[in-house]
Amino acid sequence: MNMPNGRQPLGQPSLVAIALLFISLSLVWLGVNAIWGLTSPSPTAASQWMSNFAPLTYWFGCSLALLALIGFTSGFFTKQNLVVPVSMLMAFVIGVAGAEYAQIWVDPQGPIVHRLFVLYAAIPMIGVWLAFPQHRAQYPLRIGAWTQRNSRWPLFVTALFIAAIAVLCVRLAIDLNLLSDEWWPHPATIVALSALNGFTEELLFRGLIFSALAIAVGLRWGIILQALLFGFIHLGSSEAWIGELFAAIYLVPLGAYFAFAAYKRNGLAWVVGIHALLDVGSLSLLSMSQG
Repeated sequence: MNMPNGRQPLGQPSLVAIALLFISLSLVWLGVNAIWGLTSPSPTAASQWMSNFAPLTYWFGCSLALLALIGFTSGFFTKQNLVVPVSMLMAFVIGVAGAEYAQIWVDPQGPIVHRLFVLYAAIPMIGVWLAFPQHRAQYPLRIGAWTQRNSRWPLFVTALFIAAIAVLCVRLAIDLNLLSDEWWPHPATIVALSALNGFTEELLFRGLIFSALAIAVGLRWGIILQALLFGFIHLGSSEAWIGELFAAIYLVPLGAYFAFAAYKRNGLAWVVGIHALLDVGSLSLLSMSQG
């Protein structure tokens, strides 16, 4: 039976499925922070802690292996088939690794242009979305549309186009010596980076991760789980824990609100705009503090 606006019924949560997804989110945190530790010019708090037990490459490989194990054996422990959401989380970890190494290849010394490459994480995740066509009708958001009306240019096509153009533009700008210290605080740069970051994070967390989680464990737990990942993914990604802890406490309810708002509006356009405005404010404050 279809839900309003042509939506299909979402999954019903079970304690086992929720527990397995909590474990999966923990593995995502380990895998992503292992990559950040491997690619960061200085050790991060999380990578230093992880290195006390095993090399970071082991953490990365084991996180992916355990995610695969959970996804493909979940049917033995719970009625829910967690292949789609866990595959999406695996693709997110792989995508973050690709984004980090792409940024290093293009501009190893460019911490600001790093934001341009976050979009690369969407590429393997879009591959998961394409690989499971039988589940697309269940996604609570129309991934191919900005709003309730279908778009001729789906979001994933736009994402791939922006990703390709971004790397070419940055490479050209570096070759022409156009990227300098004066480039970062410029208002146009702040607005452009905020718009791109808002689009990218909403596509990743609300458009893809939230949707994949919701079809397995329902709307409420889909919102909660993606909000936890959105808030705590950066915990330990700098040299100190405390700064990201306060940021996570702020970002968890914000991520929940964005997911609920996107669901109610059946599209990402509104939350992309709000997210971009918040980023304009935070980047403006950052540039003033550095100036």
